[in-house]
Amino acid sequence: MISGADTARGIFANFEANLKARRSASGDLVGKGPGGVMLRSSFLLRKPKSFRIIDGQINMYCNGKVQLNHLVSEGEYVKLDVSKRLGFGAPSALDAFFGLPTGAGAPYFVKKTELRMQEVDGHLCAAKAIHFESFDRDDRMVFYVDAATRQAVGWDQVFGNTRMAFRFENLRFNVDVPRDAFDWKPAPGIRERTIKRDSRPKAGSS
Repeated sequence: MISGADTARGIFANFEANLKARRSASGDLVGKGPGGVMLRSSFLLRKPKSFRIIDGQINMYCNGKVQLNHLVSEGEYVKLDVSKRLGFGAPSALDAFFGLPTGAGAPYFVKKTELRMQEVDGHLCAAKAIHFESFDRDDRMVFYVDAATRQAVGWDQVFGNTRMAFRFENLRFNVDVPRDAFDWKPAPGIRERTIKRDSRPKAGSS
């Protein structure tokens, strides 16, 4: 007898194989945060390791070697050398595009992973719940793939008392990518913020 976990595992395997075969992807990510605050960003991905995330707060440009994060309101940017690994910031639900398991890009230590079938937004979905080491707070991200279409739906996340939900819109694949799509040069007056190390967040931080 096939369990819900086995069904979900098969759906994710099919979804990840199809996503890995795509050469580019674009779309919008719509989020709902605390107090019903709405967040929206657009993204563009291209193999092998390039992406662009625009949300008007922290705009990220990664050409596979260098990542520039523009902190818009601060008038600063952060430069990261990502030549030896994938840059941080592309949607974790689409990690398979870069050849990684779904959720592998989340910058936390994984405690356990669960797979199940679940109804989400009125659709039957395969759900992959990743629980992180977080001082017994059960911080987690739950990624969803539509069982019928095998397309990424989005994810829900819980970090401490903060709950957020993100859903994809206008998701397209094998789109044309402009030659300079991942280039960004700071305008005069925008200064570089120097950091001593890659300060990616750890589980348990708020």
